[in-house]
Order: sequence, then C-alpha cells, then structure tokens
Amino acid sequence: MSHSTLHASNRLIALLVVTCLASPAMAVPISGLYTDLTDCDSHPAITFEEEIGDLAVFPVDEAIFVGSMPTSIVICVGDDGVPNDWEVRMTNVSSNSFVDLFFVADDGNGVGNRDGLIEDVANAPGIRNDAFRIDNIGLNQPLIGGDDGDLVFEPGESWTFLVSNFTNVGSMPPSFLSPGGFAGSSTDPLSNASIVANLAKIPEPSTCLLAAFALGMAAMRRRQFI
Repeated sequence: MSHSTLHASNRLIALLVVTCLASPAMAVPISGLYTDLTDCDSHPAITFEEEIGDLAVFPVDEAIFVGSMPTSIVICVGDDGVPNDWEVRMTNVSSNSFVDLFFVADDGNGVGNRDGLIEDVANAPGIRNDAFRIDNIGLNQPLIGGDDGDLVFEPGESWTFLVSNFTNVGSMPPSFLSPGGFAGSSTDPLSNASIVANLAKIPEPSTCLLAAFALGMAAMRRRQFI
C-alpha cells in the first residue's frame, strides 16, 4: 500500500470514528415517489424518506464518502457511443443503515439503465426523472460489489455500482451535492444526481465503532502484504 493510499484510509477511518461519536445532526426530510416504467426491471411503487450524499455537504447521519471513475461496462442498454458510463463507489460513513436505495438523475439529465421515474412530491410534484434501483437482481444489476447479500447499506460498508449512458451537461460524472433536493428540486448547479432511500435501523454506537475497527483491520492487512 502506498503512503498516499494509507493516509487516505486513515483519514476515512478517523472520519467514521468522529461520525460515530458526534451528536447526530438532523436529517433533511424528503418525500419521494417511484413510478415504474419496466424499461429494465419492474418495481412496485415505493416512497422515500431519506437522501444520502457527499459528506462535504450532507448531514453526518446521511453522509457517504463517494467517488466515480469511467468504465467501459454498460448494463441493460446498448452503449450510446459517448464516454458517459461510470463506476461509482460509496462508503456509508453515517451511523445509519439504509434500504431501498435508488439512483435518480436531476432534472434535465438522463440515465440509460433506468427502471422508472422518481419525483419529489413535496417540492417538485409532477417532475419525474430517470431512476434505477441499486441492486444485483433482475436484468438491471448495477450493484457489482460491496453488498453482503441483504441489500442493506450498513455503516462502514462500501458499495460499487454502475451508471450507464448518463447524459448531462459536459458529460460529468455523478455528483450528489444537494441535501433535501432531488429529481426536480435539486438546486446545486454542481449536483447532477441523488441517491434516495429509506432508513433500515438506527444501530447502537458500538456498531458504528465496530465498522471503523473493521476498516482499520482491513488497512493493516493490506499493508502487511506489501
């Protein structure tokens, strides 16, 4: 492991510990609704009460450490020939567990591997945007790594998922920078997508600290193999 990678791992572990011990910040409530199109996979109507996003701007109880890189892998749809396919890796640095995770494009953007549409029924009713479920079931399986089989995004867990034919101004990678704003209600010009979800459970602080310990042990093991 390089010194830069080790330092990055140490910073992430430290951030997770601080998040565990800090007083919980108030979440930004949302009211989202999924409408099925059966473009890729079919899902029942789902409502959403949580949005998770970049730790730089989101409350600590909804924060993820997230980054994207280009990929040549396209799922569910054909490649449109534009370099707009992305591999997204996110780590849950909050103390909460989340279920029903969906990627939703901001208004004016599009997603090739969409399952259906999601709208903000409270702040932008009637404006529905491309969305897909982040899972590894069915024809559309964007989730390619990190889940332990229960599709619960737990503290300390890192998921990797794919976004295909993501059209937006400048062909930029997905960015999640608008707390409380998604689909038609996103207001940050640097944000182009959101991840909406529901709360699974609120773990004891010890659970969150165990997640930090697990990350530390993984970093130590990697260092031993250098």
